[in-house]
Amino acid sequence: MDQVATVSAEKVAEGRERILAELRKVIVGQDEVVEQVLIALFTGGHCLITGVPGLAKTLLIKTLADILDLDFKRIQFTPDLMPSDITGTEILDEEQGTRRLRFVKGPIFAQIILADEPTANLDSQTGAGIIDLMRRMQEQYATTFVFSTHDDHLMSHADETFSILDGRLVDHLSGSRRC
Repeated sequence: MDQVATVSAEKVAEGRERILAELRKVIVGQDEVVEQVLIALFTGGHCLITGVPGLAKTLLIKTLADILDLDFKRIQFTPDLMPSDITGTEILDEEQGTRRLRFVKGPIFAQIILADEPTANLDSQTGAGIIDLMRRMQEQYATTFVFSTHDDHLMSHADETFSILDGRLVDHLSGSRRC
């Protein structure tokens, strides 16, 4: 191996250790999950984190986004969730007697998005729309999605994008992980 590759590999290893050291200040006892989330993030994939409430799933992802200086947003799936709650909306601004429409971006424009409890309250049309939006955002903006749920079932339309093989979540678009 040439010297440039060796130096690059050493820098990656140093960076990984610094990230882990910072994460361990906040997250305790979740080393395997942390490792899987880092793999998903750095390979451009998505991640499904399952676990009972209180296991710091949201804290892990938010802390990781803070450490890496990435834009983090969380989408809480509720029965009244509207498409504009995810994509954003246009609002009417009135300045100095003139009116204009201004687009306010929704959480889908973040670099890391935590989809909290996506299995709850999703109808089939919304689920299919989210999967399609997820594909487009990954292609255009390299967005990483983290699905957080206490339910082992991702969502009814997940088979269009994901397969679960040997306990690992595999994204057909890129290498996603089940963490």
